[in-house]
Amino acid sequence: MLVIMTKIIFIIGPISSGKSTLAKLIKNSVIIEIDDIYESNFNGKEFSQAYSNKKFQKICWEKFYDKIKMNKLNNKSVVALTTGLNPMLKPLLKKLKKEFPKEVYLIKLKSDKDTLASRTIQRKGIQKRTVLATLDTYQKLEKQIIKADFMIDSSQDLKSLKKRLRDILRSIQNHNS
Repeated sequence: MLVIMTKIIFIIGPISSGKSTLAKLIKNSVIIEIDDIYESNFNGKEFSQAYSNKKFQKICWEKFYDKIKMNKLNNKSVVALTTGLNPMLKPLLKKLKKEFPKEVYLIKLKSDKDTLASRTIQRKGIQKRTVLATLDTYQKLEKQIIKADFMIDSSQDLKSLKKRLRDILRSIQNHNS
């Protein structure tokens, strides 16, 4: 496990790219996932309907922001997880960076399409055709994603992933010392 001092680290990437795995490697941090907030607030609506409702999205992203800020103000490290495609991410990052200068970082996970597809099919039991369509959409929209501070190839083995994460966390610590 790796330790990071009280920072806000966003980990973004497509479905099954390893966001949760990476987050769990960061010791003593609070993990906040936007999908968990959506799921706990959609009150029986079809998840895809709730996810596409702009008013609902705004409420969820405000809760996401509030949870991140509350934990940061309580001197906790926060690891926030999202795909990075939602247009609400950019203003949220801007707001947090203004409130907490030099304490907000963005790590982007990349992986090849075949690795992502096989992980998703294995974990979620989704049909391959659906997974590939989702990944194609992600790749098309990926150009709109804000620039990350760090990049990790999550198709590598866990040992390589840990080493890269350790290097990134060390860089973050050194950046602020």
